[in-house]
Amino acid sequence: MRKKMGEILLEAGMLTEDQVREALIGHKQLNMRFGQYIVRENMIDESQMVNVLCSQLHLDRYHPRNYLPDPKLNEIMAPETVQKYQAVPIKNGGRLLTVAMTDPLDMDALDTIESLVEREVKPVICTEQEFNELVQNLFGANFGISELVRNIQPDGELPFDSGDELSEDLEISGRELKGMAEDAPVVKLVETLLDTATSQRASDIHISPEKKRVQVRFRVDGKLHDVPPPPRHMFLPIISASKFWPIWTLPP
Repeated sequence: MRKKMGEILLEAGMLTEDQVREALIGHKQLNMRFGQYIVRENMIDESQMVNVLCSQLHLDRYHPRNYLPDPKLNEIMAPETVQKYQAVPIKNGGRLLTVAMTDPLDMDALDTIESLVEREVKPVICTEQEFNELVQNLFGANFGISELVRNIQPDGELPFDSGDELSEDLEISGRELKGMAEDAPVVKLVETLLDTATSQRASDIHISPEKKRVQVRFRVDGKLHDVPPPPRHMFLPIISASKFWPIWTLPP
């Protein structure tokens, strides 16, 4: 369990040494987890990565049929703790708490959670989408979006967050805009929007700038539903992300 994810995937032949080196630098620059980065950069398929970790670490793979929904689980771990340590409780066994994690190798997170809940913690491996769905089921459909938006500074440091309207004269190079789209808060928000829309079976996502905020709506069964809006300064980076990332097509 003390091995690093990169070492395990390298030994399994899933990554090359060059890819591991690139990911070790890239995930820190974007403030992302190692596994999240290599999946996003298409270095590895997430399901394959999870299967390899299960095999190498002899850990259980999360399967919904094995864990019945229990609304009382949201009383054990605060939502802030779930998000911070990327571990969501899925089974309470008295002195043993089972949590689903995308990175069960995060021993610091496991040690901290055990201290907070005052019981032994058993991790099972899940994908990013499964984690987001579990969090939404436990704390509400749009919880992940709400938490991200709440933690985003309303007066962000991007050069277009003043005034009542987006300036038509604003000049930003493609490279600058791409860099903004790759900032960690934008990356995480876009991923969470996609995962939430998918879990709600939305056919499409509508994003439009308003005076004080960015309006985001999901179309579900032909009707548009509002979701927690991000601050207006994130509009261009979000739209840029939709152009640079090939993952914005929602599944049928």
